[in-house]
Amino acid sequence: TQSLRKRGNDALKRMFNNGKGSSKFQDKKNNHGKPLPEKIYTDSTLRTYRRGWNHFCDFLKRNDFHPKSMESAKVFVQMYINEMQKNGISAYTIHTWVSAVCKVIGSPLNSFDLPRRTRCSVKRSRYPAVRDKHFSEHKNSQLVDFCCAVGPRNYKELQKIRGTDLIEKNGEYKIHIRQGKGGKERFAPVIGTDRTLETVVSLCEKAGEELLFPHISSAADIH
Repeated sequence: TQSLRKRGNDALKRMFNNGKGSSKFQDKKNNHGKPLPEKIYTDSTLRTYRRGWNHFCDFLKRNDFHPKSMESAKVFVQMYINEMQKNGISAYTIHTWVSAVCKVIGSPLNSFDLPRRTRCSVKRSRYPAVRDKHFSEHKNSQLVDFCCAVGPRNYKELQKIRGTDLIEKNGEYKIHIRQGKGGKERFAPVIGTDRTLETVVSLCEKAGEELLFPHISSAADIH
């Protein structure tokens, strides 16, 4: 498993070197609307894929599975998915981890039976509930994505988050909630798809020391 882990991480690094500095938009334009599979375009995507691949390798090691090649590793992917579902892992997280595995082993994501993923099917109700018909998810898409990924527990908690509250350590992102529910400090992990992670990082970098969402629609019931 250790050799397979290293080969996978080396492959991801090569893909990043291939994609670094190139235009994902242009590649999609030249490839029927799809990015090139042999490329990874951003640091954050590379980190996400590495986490997913290493998570899969941990599963193989934990269950004493020892595939010798990427091809032979494919037979364990569905078992990996089933174990995550059994353990209550959210559909979003499962899709993220399995996307990383598929990137490495060269299998399409639809080769496997994955749980259905809705826009905010994330554990602990990480989404804004709509209080009335005047709330538009489309117009507030960044707010929705952020809540899906971070899971603020109430309106006041969300309102106090600044861009500088994003913390990255060993490829893992967290939001520093300085005064959460009951006045308690906590660190909320950022979870979800690559696109969602990139949205959160981009929002925080743009906000800097300023509030992330200085004006939040009163129609969004954050919980």
